[in-house]
Amino acid sequence: GLVDSYGVFVPGHLPPVEDLSQTVAHAVAASFRLAIEMAAPFIVLGTVFFVGLGLIARLVPQLQVLFVTQPLQILGGLLLMGLLAATGMGWFLQVFTQQFQSIIPG
Repeated sequence: GLVDSYGVFVPGHLPPVEDLSQTVAHAVAASFRLAIEMAAPFIVLGTVFFVGLGLIARLVPQLQVLFVTQPLQILGGLLLMGLLAATGMGWFLQVFTQQFQSIIPG
């Protein structure tokens, strides 16, 4: 690996910066897309949960909704994390491997 690195990065020559910057930009964009896709179930759960809390707060104004439902929010997030952990990690490793292979030549 060390010897082959001299074929990729030739001593005495500058590396191709335009290719590197483009590769980094694509890697960052792909990482951000993956993060949003992995967080999507939590975003949807949070949105639906808080819309429901807003409706309950309008229907029962005497109830302190945020204090009562805080444990439910934590429990819901932990349950969703428990349900999605194995599948999400497998998917993350698959996408990460594909991204890494597309960045590193060979």
